[in-house]
Amino acid sequence: MLSVDLTRRGTLGRAEYLYREIRDAIVAGELAPDEKLPSKRRLAEMLGCSLITVESALTQLAAEGYIEARPRRGYYVERLGKLPEATAQALSKAEAKTLPERERLRIDTSHLPARPDRSALLLWERSLRHVLSAEDLDEAFSSLTPQGLPRLQQAIATHLAQTRGMRVEAD
Repeated sequence: MLSVDLTRRGTLGRAEYLYREIRDAIVAGELAPDEKLPSKRRLAEMLGCSLITVESALTQLAAEGYIEARPRRGYYVERLGKLPEATAQALSKAEAKTLPERERLRIDTSHLPARPDRSALLLWERSLRHVLSAEDLDEAFSSLTPQGLPRLQQAIATHLAQTRGMRVEAD
């Protein structure tokens, strides 16, 4: 029978902890092949957690081949192949060497050739400051006509004349 205490999960999320506990019980032989697991709802009730937590753990276990979802019948423990001893030891060592979450998230990209050009960001920042100056804000929040801001109309007309050779008027 499955026995999981979610209060002992430490910093792990509930779904991750539940997944690991069931996986470890299967690998240790505490849950026999073809043994039926409690329903998702029953398991959620037993553990005092949400149905989504249980579904997440069971979905991961099924994806990794530890359990099988049988339509309208529930989840059943799969028969596992025996891992070679060297592989099992390598897995244990690999799990022992995992870094804390924060350290794993730091990635040094300074050696990569494709670094973003910051000059465009500086130009954007300068333009944004100019647009948000007090004088421009007064104009932007004044009552508008359906055609929009007169200065914007003029800027668009000037841009079209310079880049497309079009003769347009701001109104």
